[in-house]
Amino acid sequence: MYTWNAILKMLDRTAGNAAPIMAQKSLVGHGAAARQTASLLQTIGSGIVPGNRNADNVDALSQQHSLLMFPSKTLQTGGITPVLLTFVYSSFGFSQVGGTALVVNPRYVLAATPPSLYASYKLRHNE
Repeated sequence: MYTWNAILKMLDRTAGNAAPIMAQKSLVGHGAAARQTASLLQTIGSGIVPGNRNADNVDALSQQHSLLMFPSKTLQTGGITPVLLTFVYSSFGFSQVGGTALVVNPRYVLAATPPSLYASYKLRHNE
């Protein structure tokens, strides 16, 4: 938790804009990276962040990190249009094998694309 809070602080995230933590191991078990990634992709598409229903006793050390949020209830991140733009997925498995992935909402990527490149993209994908 310390590492993610430090990264968010370095990126100038403000305390009033905390990042929700989705702890899914209790739902999908060990070695379920594909299912966890699929559910995070659903979160990006829908804007719905599932609550950590079993997180009724978050330890004091984790609660110190003001840029991280541990919701116990499901959150809707926006109105009709989802506003969740990215997520970072981290998994640490057996035998000290782990991985981290950054997934970016395609709407955000396309919005940041220069107009000429976006026009070319639309032509290729509307065929």
